[in-house]
Amino acid sequence: MSPWRRRLSRLLTEIKESWNKFKSNRPQKFASHVKMCPSCGRLIAAKTQACDYCETSVGHIAVKSERGASKADSAPLAESVFAVFGVCVFFFTLGAILTSQQNEDGSVFDVLKSYFMPAGPVTELLGHAESFAVYALHEYWRLVTYMFLHGNLIHILFNLSALAVLGPLVLRQFGLRRFWLITFGTGIMGAVISSMAFFWHHATVGFSGALFGYLGALWINAKRQGDLIEADRWLRFMIFGNALMIGVSLLGMGIDNLCHLGGMFFGIFLGALMYESRSSVIAIRIEKVVLVLCLAVWGWGLIKVLPEAIFRAT
Repeated sequence: MSPWRRRLSRLLTEIKESWNKFKSNRPQKFASHVKMCPSCGRLIAAKTQACDYCETSVGHIAVKSERGASKADSAPLAESVFAVFGVCVFFFTLGAILTSQQNEDGSVFDVLKSYFMPAGPVTELLGHAESFAVYALHEYWRLVTYMFLHGNLIHILFNLSALAVLGPLVLRQFGLRRFWLITFGTGIMGAVISSMAFFWHHATVGFSGALFGYLGALWINAKRQGDLIEADRWLRFMIFGNALMIGVSLLGMGIDNLCHLGGMFFGIFLGALMYESRSSVIAIRIEKVVLVLCLAVWGWGLIKVLPEAIFRAT
């Protein structure tokens, strides 16, 4: 065999080996119409609630059509996290513009401060949550709109940094629909608990109620799955996060710990409920209805807030 033929043969062999190696590393797809019984190890129908062979309950084992795919293929749309980013940044920018207009006759420091900390009347216009407005004026849409407002630049940077870490994890564990349910549910419950403190006159803004709800949901989900190491990690995060926020509030900073605790405990409740009902068709339908209602309340709030805010900004 001539030298060029040997080189060509070696090249073809290397290409073939590389292709075989690539195929072997590709994620394997598995049938979505069957699942394995954890007790006896036999394959049974995906919708079976109890094993046909050993009668073990298997209704909690959900089978997805994309199982066996890589995380990049099976992970829910990360665009949801970017959507929350965008909404928070939009309202913070709008609040900065409105505050700067109020301080046009002030000093340069007052104008620069406007872009660091929106004024109280501006956050009220944009939909912060406050006891009198929610319960006396029946402006219940504030229980949703407050989530996307922030008190200052440090506040929004801290919350968006935490969202960048926790948001994709919640999406991966719970899916797109339940990500938004946990977001709205824990955010609303945090505002409800906070605004019920009638003895403490304050306004609530920020996404941190939902962030603590993420921690609670991730903790209970890991615990129910039997991943005790992961559950212990999330438990430490919850304890450290609340201790840090309480400590900072004792220094005189306006931290709404009631909102954090309300969101966290409701996140634990939702995480446990979603784990138990992960294979239930009825639960999925109820979740869709609740999510539509949450979006409707948010839309109601946007109709109340945006026209006047944009008019003043322009």
